[in-house]
Amino acid sequence: MNESQILEWKNKILRQTESKVQAYAKAEHNNSWFTSKEIDRMLDSITKSYLDASKYNSWIQNYNLNSKYDTVGLIAAGNIPLVLFHDVLCILATGATVKIKLSEKDSILPQWILNLLIDLDDQFSSKIEYVDRIQNVDAIIATGSDLSGNQFKSYFGKYPNIIRTHRNSIAVLSGNEDDSEIISLGEDVFSYYGLGCRNVSKIYVPENYDFEKLLRIWDENFEYVMNNNKYKNNFDYNLAIHILNKAKMFQSLSTLLVESHSLNSRIACVHYEVYKEIPQLIQNLNEQQDKIQDITSSSDISIPHAKRIGSSQYPELTDYADGVDTMKFLLKVS
Repeated sequence: MNESQILEWKNKILRQTESKVQAYAKAEHNNSWFTSKEIDRMLDSITKSYLDASKYNSWIQNYNLNSKYDTVGLIAAGNIPLVLFHDVLCILATGATVKIKLSEKDSILPQWILNLLIDLDDQFSSKIEYVDRIQNVDAIIATGSDLSGNQFKSYFGKYPNIIRTHRNSIAVLSGNEDDSEIISLGEDVFSYYGLGCRNVSKIYVPENYDFEKLLRIWDENFEYVMNNNKYKNNFDYNLAIHILNKAKMFQSLSTLLVESHSLNSRIACVHYEVYKEIPQLIQNLNEQQDKIQDITSSSDISIPHAKRIGSSQYPELTDYADGVDTMKFLLKVS
């Protein structure tokens, strides 16, 4: 795949066509989490971060494409729209064939966006295959829950593999964030209704943190999430559960902020934990690094490997899931 193809593919994705309108409508009908707003968000991320021709060229030059697996099986997740895109791009960039087992939750958009690539160059029609069962492959990439991840490891253990299980993302706040930073944090929290592994599911805050300001700004900018019936139903259900459990929490119009040591929060909920000293917090995060996808932090706090607040939903080509370089794996680099 060359720079010219990347640019043409990007332009075709951005063009408003009847097939695009139909793909959006079918995708939302199939999965009501996939609203036009969230699909637009993902396509914006893909075209800016992955299909920028200059970025792509700089990225691909880091790898020697001479050695690769010929055929790679991909078991796709379906928690957010087109979450499989980076893996497919990596596989096709190496020249390998990809056999994709689509998630029932996201079966429409991948076929639409990959058909645009095939329309550009028919050679890709023989490089992309949709299957119900993964077999006759040289390597496996699979993403799922902790339970399905264990099943993948058992079933596909004989193949070279990348098997990803559940992870969460967190944010570390100083308490000095201005309104724009709080809005950016809200993007990290509410994008895709909080269903992605790069969504912030927990915030760490200093003592005496102003939760009222945080929730007021979030409600002013993200109350739209309550227009989704699934989100609202989860909000109401989890509110009742937390009240029954007498959980310490703050309730707003758009989310429930619940005190918890757990990284993993329920839909429509964000966990929080108070920290005292940054060094102690860093040690705590290091001990949980195998469960953390991304860390974002305020500009006035120094946290190793942290990204700026508001950037978690715009990963770059080198932001490999779980910190495992997919390209090195595909190219058999030890």
